[in-house]
Amino acid sequence: MTKLLIPALCAAFATSALAEDAKFNLTEITCFEVISLPEEDSLFLTGLLLGFKNGMAGTADASVVTIKAAVEPTDATSGNDPDMKALGALS
Repeated sequence: MTKLLIPALCAAFATSALAEDAKFNLTEITCFEVISLPEEDSLFLTGLLLGFKNGMAGTADASVVTIKAAVEPTDATSGNDPDMKALGALS
């Protein structure tokens, strides 16, 4: 799985605006920044943030149910507190 994920992420970043050697810190991204993106970019970034958060927690397993449970409350949280860090909004 990792052998497929790393090239896919590299390809996605190579075709995005981030390919211009922009540096960013995943822990500093706010909810507003995520929900302000076009839907496709917002979904990609949410997946990236969720993967980062799971990795930091040492969790390698995921399922549609666990992803949905982590992401669904994020919309309400983001709407109520757009300055909140996006990682904090993910359950």
